[in-house]
This record gives sequence, C-alpha cells and structure tokens, in this order.
Amino acid sequence: MFKKLLLGTTLAVAVLGLAGTSMAVNYEVNLYGASAQYLYWNDAADDFLRNAKGCTSVVQAQDSTRRHGITEGTSCTAGHTYKIRYSSKASYDGILALKGDKSQAGSGDTCNDGEAVCGGGTVPAGESGFYRKMTCNQSQPETRQCVRVNLAASDVAGEVFTQESHGNANGEDGGAWLDRSFSGISTSGLTGRQPLIVPFGFFANNCITTTKCVSPDPTEPTASAHKAISSWGNQCYDPDGDGKSADCIGYYKCINRQCAGGVNAGQACDQVTDCPDVVLGNTQCKRIPIDNVSKLMVTLIYSGNALAWQDFGAWWDGDCNAETTFDPIYACMRHAGSGTQATFDIMMRGNGSYGLAPALTQTTGGPEIWFNDGSTQMMNCIAGKVGSTYHNKGAIGFADCDQLAGTTASGSANFPYEKVHAVKLDGVECKRAQIRNGEYPFWSANWNFWVTGHANEGLFGELIAFASNPNNLPAAKRDYWATAGEMVYFKSSDTAWPVYVGAANPQLP
Repeated sequence: MFKKLLLGTTLAVAVLGLAGTSMAVNYEVNLYGASAQYLYWNDAADDFLRNAKGCTSVVQAQDSTRRHGITEGTSCTAGHTYKIRYSSKASYDGILALKGDKSQAGSGDTCNDGEAVCGGGTVPAGESGFYRKMTCNQSQPETRQCVRVNLAASDVAGEVFTQESHGNANGEDGGAWLDRSFSGISTSGLTGRQPLIVPFGFFANNCITTTKCVSPDPTEPTASAHKAISSWGNQCYDPDGDGKSADCIGYYKCINRQCAGGVNAGQACDQVTDCPDVVLGNTQCKRIPIDNVSKLMVTLIYSGNALAWQDFGAWWDGDCNAETTFDPIYACMRHAGSGTQATFDIMMRGNGSYGLAPALTQTTGGPEIWFNDGSTQMMNCIAGKVGSTYHNKGAIGFADCDQLAGTTASGSANFPYEKVHAVKLDGVECKRAQIRNGEYPFWSANWNFWVTGHANEGLFGELIAFASNPNNLPAAKRDYWATAGEMVYFKSSDTAWPVYVGAANPQLP
C-alpha cells in the first residue's frame, strides 16, 4: 500500500550513441505520504524493478529515521534507469504536494523557491509547494534534497480529511504544539487507484494486564456437542490472589436429567450448573498482558469516557503503577491528516451511523489524551517514551498491523517495540484472511494519486498493476496486507460499511 507516497517523476532523456539508436530514459518516481506505503515500497520496489522493469542491478538504502528511502535500478530493459523514492509523512501531505500546497507540511520537509533540487537546478519561482525533501541518492541516504512529488499515497481519499487535533507533535514526549484542522482536501484533477488494503490494529503497553482462565477443562476446553458453557479464555476475578476462580468453571449439558460430562458425568441433574467441568481447585486464573479490546472499549477510551483500566472491571487491576492499583489509561492517537486516524475516526463513529467522536485536544490528568505526528511517535507513545526513557504506562494506540513484524535489537531505533504488543479487536486478530473475509473491520483501501495526464502515467499504472497482484506482496506483509481484488467484502467509499462483492481474484483461506 502507498501511505501518502508521492511519485515525483522527473523525466530525463539520455541519448545513447548516434542518431537512429534507441533512447534510454532516467525515470524518477517520488512517492510521498502515508507511512504504510513507505514500508511497503521499501520492501517491494526492488522486486518491481527486477521483475517488471528487467533491471539487473538494484540497490536500496534508507535513512536512520526509517522515514526516507530509495531504490535505484540500472541496466534495465531498453537501457532505462529508475530511481524510486519513498518518504513517510502522513496521508494528507502527499495529496497536498500534488496540489502545490505546503501550508500543512513540516518545516523540515518543505522547500523554498530557489532552493537546490536533487540532480541539479533550483526550485522554480512559485512552485515550492510541489516539492518536498526526500533522499536524493542511494549512496547518501541521510542527505535529503528537494524533489518534485508526483505520486501521493493516502489511506483515504482527500475529501475524507475532516478531522482536527490539537496537541504536541510527539505526544507526552513533547515536540512542537500542532493545531490541525481539515475540511476535506480536493482530489479534482488527480487520478486515483486503490491497489492495496492497509490493515490497522491496536497495540498496548506490556504492563497492561488482565486475569483470564488459562487452563479450565483439559478434555473439552471449548464449547462442544456435550458442553453448554465454556470458560476457556474468559476473564476471571481472583480477589484472594490464589490463582483459583469460579469464573473458570464451565458446564456440560444436562440431557435427559443426566450430566453429559465433567466431574459429575452420568450423574443426575436438573440444570447445567449441576454439571461442572472441573472443581474450583483445578481452575487456573492467571494475570496476563491484555490480548483483546472491544470496539465499545476503544470508543469509550478515545472519547474520554474511560479514565482508568479498572473502569472496565476489577480484573483489569494492572501492573503499570507500583504505588497504586489505579492505572490511568493513556490514549495515544494520531494527529489530524493521518489516514490511520481518519480510518479510526470513521470506524469509531460506526461508519456514520452511530458512535462517539474521538477527543480533539490533548489533555492530562484524566483523561490522558496524546496526539502523535507519525507512526514512530505513536509506537513511542504506547511504549511510554518520555525523553530517553521508556516507562510502564497504561498506554494503548493503533497503527499498521505489521508494525511488529520485523526483528530488532535492544538499543535500536525500534527498541520501543519491545515494550508493546498487539491485541485483538472484538476477539479477531488483524490478519489478511480475516480482513478479506469480512471478520475484521479496521482497514482502509489505500489510495495512490497522480496528476491526470502526467508524463509518467504509464509507469504509475505499472506500479499499481504490480501492487495489485497478490503474488507480489512482500513476504513480511503477506500475513497482514491484502490486494483489492481478493476482497470478498469491500467498501464502496472510505466511509461506507463493507458489503459483499465477491473476490475478483480469490485467495485461500
């Protein structure tokens, strides 16, 4: 998927040899915008150049912030060369760059009239809004220069950006105060395509825990033909702290006034409670990191109606604060203009039919509401980062589901990922099969935009076709991302409920 990826394609023609020989073209694709598409193309651009463009020499690099990258291909079909740049900002700014608007861009990303352009020349007078600073060359990934964005990546259409937010750029970790408000960004004059499905999920700080039944009935732990009530995985209350709870007792059916199983199997019964599956002493109620939140819970959290995890019941007596059993909820959100935030806003409001609106302003002391200007900042917020220290905090947030798919070492740029874990939504994991088959609701069909009639429109179309093929999903994405053609249920618009469409390109399971 392309999260606000702007493809700024400049076309330089190099004549090879004498008149009458073929021409080789130096193509530059500058993708700018959504962070999810940055991650996608950082993984997939080399395959595109090798397999679709016939490049025999492909090199890649990204900067230390993991926000700006480049893939270069040489010795390609017909002698062409390619530079595919991709930068992660937020969905809104890719579209704005195509429209020549830098009013909402970060100060470190914008360019000015007359500023040096990657490859030579300067930004033309009056056109600085079309330019952003991206990695110039593979050999110097830390050096960013002005390039003209020509392909935008956004999680939602521009017209869907109707949110606002007010708070620090980096949540509790500080940064400049941002006031963002959108009333829709016009995509008129742009061509848009939706090749990929971006999955979003919830993540929680490891210190947030709950008590659950982890080993009730070993014979038939879940509901069966013989069992009426299962307690497997249920939340349990253990006020004595002995690891035993009546909440972990399930019950077999009482059929023909006889227990169908359990400790009283074959004995007389009047109701299922006469047929427990285990005795209290064999139950196990254990405190574990939370593994699930419901849509109602996140709606209450992000609207400011839930202040502490204990508000959801005594079993949420977490381990985040050693001094007290009161664990404040830290609700980590994205700033307005983020496609992730826009998708969350739509889901939280029930796709327009019901629900509560998320909070708009940073608050502390209850509720704790913190906004973040990027995916990295979001993950830091969930990890409790303040300064150089990561704290145990009752923090929850949302981001691309595959945020934890890579492996990193302690002390690396991704160290906060060691402090967080993924949780299910309404008991369903954020996985590709669950998304395409209509089980999981938190996703968007990612958009790629370019100026209609652009000289590189054909190349953009090739990129879209490549991304639309399920066989081209990078290995690290295949469990999470989906292609539009495999969706059994799809949205007619970003704000609509998914409905049955039948998969044009069915995938299993």
